[in-house]
Amino acid sequence: SRLKTARFLYTRSLELFREVGDRWSQTLCLNGAGDISRWQGDYTEAQTYFEEALALATTANNKPERASALTGLGQLALTQGNTLQASRYLKESMRLTREIEQTPRIAQLLLALGDLERYQGNGETATDYYEQSLALSRVMNDRVGIAGALFGSGDVARVRQEFRHACISLKQSVQIAWEVGDK
Repeated sequence: SRLKTARFLYTRSLELFREVGDRWSQTLCLNGAGDISRWQGDYTEAQTYFEEALALATTANNKPERASALTGLGQLALTQGNTLQASRYLKESMRLTREIEQTPRIAQLLLALGDLERYQGNGETATDYYEQSLALSRVMNDRVGIAGALFGSGDVARVRQEFRHACISLKQSVQIAWEVGDK
């Protein structure tokens, strides 16, 4: 599968970057391998990759990859139901990301924070995050980000029994996901 190939390429590249001492690229590979491990359900390995990336990025003062490692740890914690830890990681990642002004990553973090609030039953706060993410995603024409924000917003509306809003948002989300091939 493509994920297995990507994981192999990240880990092989990591070995090569370790040989030449390129810490910046090592953190990129560690975060990539961590994401793929998380997507494949290998949470222990993902945690190891993200923690190593965080330590290395902190030592190298690599703020973008430090933020990425924190995001990965936050999403991993959220996947495992540890919302307190997820919140801490994601908010620290957001702080760093705002410092380095990376709009695409800000939109992704707003989406992740919306998911966190939605899982905790904080619909109003979740909706605020989703609306901010949706606005940024539309400016960047990030169709996957738009679909994610619409899905989250629609699910909050469903829980609130605002079925008209839920149907519209969820239908748009599914339509976009279908169009971009994000099944």
